[in-house]
Amino acid sequence: MAGKRGLRRGREDYLRAIYELGLGVNNNIKSVEIARVLEVSKPSVSEMLRKLSANGLVKLEPYSKVTLTQKGMKQGEILHDKHLAVKNFLRKMLRYDEKMMNDEAHELEHAFSHEAIGHLNNLVYGKAVKDAPCYVG
Repeated sequence: MAGKRGLRRGREDYLRAIYELGLGVNNNIKSVEIARVLEVSKPSVSEMLRKLSANGLVKLEPYSKVTLTQKGMKQGEILHDKHLAVKNFLRKMLRYDEKMMNDEAHELEHAFSHEAIGHLNNLVYGKAVKDAPCYVG
């Protein structure tokens, strides 16, 4: 079971990183940027990108360019929002500092279900709102 959880966590890390690298610009991300953000080797990035491509989550293009598919974009957005919800909870409710909040959010985001994220948003914003900045529903 721990092996599957590690694979899922790795996949989630890559999807969120690709999604966040593409925010506000375009969706053509270079594999070297992914390696830098995730602090992994380029061969590790290539291996995971092949797996993500096989699952229909990314499209691989010449010159190491990666594009999220519609399915990948949706999952990346959900993971990004989930990460933000945990960060907001840690910052607003537990008063974590920036460094500790980022490290802890990265660990916790993999453990929370969508339902739990809804409860975190409820605690942070005082209601279960679909328009909360980090609502995942």
